[in-house]
Amino acid sequence: MKRWNILLLLTVMISMVYGQDIQTLQREANQGKAYAQSVLGYHYYVGKDVLRNYVKAVYWFQKAAEQGDAKAQYNLGVCYYRGRGAAQNYEKAVEWFQKAADAGDVEAQNILGTCYEKGIGISQDVGKACFWYATAAQSGSQVASTNLDSLMKKLSTFTSPQEINELEQKARQGDANAQNLLGMKYYTGDGVALDFNKAAYWFLKSAEHGNVEAQANLGSCYFYGDGVDQSYEYAMQWWEKASAQGDSIAPYTIGKCYERGTGVSKDLEMMKSWWQKSAERGYDLAQHRLGYVYYEEGTQNVPGSYQKAVKYLTMASVSTDDYISGLACYLLSICYRHGRGVPRDIQKAEELQQKASEKGCSNARDLDEILKSLRDK
Repeated sequence: MKRWNILLLLTVMISMVYGQDIQTLQREANQGKAYAQSVLGYHYYVGKDVLRNYVKAVYWFQKAAEQGDAKAQYNLGVCYYRGRGAAQNYEKAVEWFQKAADAGDVEAQNILGTCYEKGIGISQDVGKACFWYATAAQSGSQVASTNLDSLMKKLSTFTSPQEINELEQKARQGDANAQNLLGMKYYTGDGVALDFNKAAYWFLKSAEHGNVEAQANLGSCYFYGDGVDQSYEYAMQWWEKASAQGDSIAPYTIGKCYERGTGVSKDLEMMKSWWQKSAERGYDLAQHRLGYVYYEEGTQNVPGSYQKAVKYLTMASVSTDDYISGLACYLLSICYRHGRGVPRDIQKAEELQQKASEKGCSNARDLDEILKSLRDK
């Protein structure tokens, strides 16, 4: 059975936005321009070109949110959800998530689904949870699609009170696997009231016994500040412990930190090094992302990149996740069509493109239409 890492179960992070240089942003934000206010809030939240200041982040997110900027509304909701720059207030978080979701923000739609699923800041309503997950998934959110699938499975296999009691007994007796599973129950609200503090407590107990899944989960708790004081340093330490024991997802999340410069200096070579560990251990998302990175380097004429791209995209092409395998097959089809990293093979390219199209890859379907029109001429 596939292990669910809590990074995939609950994603509520500040959404990345881009803008002008900091001086221009300051000037335009002071002039009342919502976009500049939203982006400036992001800069203060992550400490980009300014000293990190959550209070100022909230101030600028609020300014932009009140003007109807959906991304600022979502980010303001995150601040209230996490208690950063303002007192933690789930009800206010949900209010802003709702505004952003209604305006079409996909990330807000996904987290709103989570709030309805868990009863966070609003009355639990599984029907509305499914609605918002489905809405976000239809807009292309893979996280929302995963959350929807997970919820549907939980509805058919919800943990009973008796099973929770048995799990608690084993956990209190020092069973590391039971401790980690109990932590997951509290983290997801499966059979018990959602409680991040108890989740982190049981993850820690299990992690200290060397349970690799608990170490990865505890790292995620520290990364998000769920049930513990937020700490990128501790998150990295626990993920590194999990990775040292062969965990496949932990090195991918470490690589993402190096990709974004979150808690560490941005370092794309370190990113690739960690993603390679994850990919070699079979994590399909790492295989796809690494293959894509090498493909992009190939377009920039970096020697040997296309060959590496083909290696990792081939791994990702057999993923059971249609989204991942579809994109991998599409990029592979281009490699075979143009002889990038492999000998040119039009028949192989056509087969891969067909697979990508069958798996729902829109790029492959668009290419189908282009090629069909060329053949018709």
